[in-house]
Amino acid sequence: MINIFHGQNLDETFENACSQTLADYQMDDCQINYLNHEYVLVIKTKKVANH
Repeated sequence: MINIFHGQNLDETFENACSQTLADYQMDDCQINYLNHEYVLVIKTKKVANH
């Protein structure tokens, strides 16, 4: 799954991305860009195997 988050403060935007990641998913990759005075985070997540 790929999610996109944006904001003017990198720390807050990353925290927002972490808090909105579903419980049974984990972040697999994070790409950070700075466009038009905002940080844009592209977060790739993958489902964690249930045991």
